[in-house]
Amino acid sequence: MGPVGTGMTAARRSPGRPLPPGNGAASQASIVDARAAARIARTLQQELVLEFPAGFVAIWHAVARLAPGTVASYGEIARRAGLPGRARLVARALGRAPAQLRLPWHRVLRAEGRIAFAPGSHDFNRQRRQLEREGVPVSDSGRVRITALSGRAGEPGDPDDSLDASLWRLPPA
Repeated sequence: MGPVGTGMTAARRSPGRPLPPGNGAASQASIVDARAAARIARTLQQELVLEFPAGFVAIWHAVARLAPGTVASYGEIARRAGLPGRARLVARALGRAPAQLRLPWHRVLRAEGRIAFAPGSHDFNRQRRQLEREGVPVSDSGRVRITALSGRAGEPGDPDDSLDASLWRLPPA
């Protein structure tokens, strides 16, 4: 069943079985989105929703939509959640997210593409391992080439989707 009140239903498939022909990466991403949204809705029905500011829920939805192998900055997540300029709120929302949401928090990085935890710390190593498991290359200092991994072309989060990129992009050589 899809998110509460949306009338949507999520496609189900058995583990190890591919999707039917004609369903590409976009369809897989929409299934991930629907499942994540449904999980968030179920969890929030069980939790006391009044404990969390309204912006937290929007942030959790934005983080849940990050596909495996992609990353985004705290600021980009804030923008996707309709809260531009609220990168610190994203960090706070991730820190207070109920564990049952199983958010892909490890896909969120600092603006310069670095892991926010101190290099060598337990949390740094944990985030690095999870990113590398998804095929995201991480340097010893915790840096990721965020522009290369920040979304799918033509979708929100695509590095070429920003106003700066539109105004200052060099013409193709």
